[in-house]
Amino acid sequence: MQLAWTGPGLKTRSPELRLGRELALRALYSVDLSDFAPHIAWMRCESSFFSEEEEEARGDEDHRLAEMSDEALAQARDIGRALLFAYWKHRLEIDGIIRGSSKRWKLSRMLPIERNILRLGTLELLMSVTPTRDVIYDCVELAKSFGDAPTPRFVNGILDQICQDNQITL
Repeated sequence: MQLAWTGPGLKTRSPELRLGRELALRALYSVDLSDFAPHIAWMRCESSFFSEEEEEARGDEDHRLAEMSDEALAQARDIGRALLFAYWKHRLEIDGIIRGSSKRWKLSRMLPIERNILRLGTLELLMSVTPTRDVIYDCVELAKSFGDAPTPRFVNGILDQICQDNQITL
């Protein structure tokens, strides 16, 4: 199965793509835990992420926002929104692929952060816009930032299995 990317242009390993993924992850996590509609979760996520209080709470660790131009931030928002809605459009297929490749874990038993990183990673793997190794690397980095200690290894293993099961070249 291959999906077509209809969002903005993606520059591999760009700060815009990384921030867009993070925004999409935050919104997906919100949809997953709250049952908000995706557009509501997106609006809430976007407004809270870019609020002065949230930026202050993140402090110096998130200096990347200050270093990005308004155009780059707008592109990151566009990428995040496009990833969220692309997943939502293909959620049944993507969740089915994850279920099929995670032999020992039911999707419902995975931690929500793991489940949603896998959803974004699977979406990007199926779109074939970003190189496979970059998708996996960046998903593992998200897992390090947002998950527990075993989360990066778990995410790496499942995404690798998805590649094997779907003839996606590493």
